Amino acid sequence: MTGDTFYRKWRIIHNPKPIPSRAFDWDFYHTDYDGPGDSRAGAAESVGGCIREIKEIEADEASYENQAQPVNPWRPVSELPHALTGKKVGQ
Repeated sequence: MTGDTFYRKWRIIHNPKPIPSRAFDWDFYHTDYDGPGDSRAGAAESVGGCIREIKEIEADEASYENQAQPVNPWRPVSELPHALTGKKVGQ
């Protein structure tokens, strides 16, 4: 297979590297890929390998988005009640 293939919003390209291993001949990236630092790109041995990698990336992103966000336990002093009056500081 040669040329470009699309899977959902991912582009898969046959791009053989000048190395003996054929494990990285297919590149893939998301259509919203932002360059280095964006984890939505990679390489695999085949189109099927790319799709497996894509599914893993999507599953990781979905589990991250479903995690509870940490709550900041620190509040500005102005929001804290005064120990004696119960009124907020500065009121």
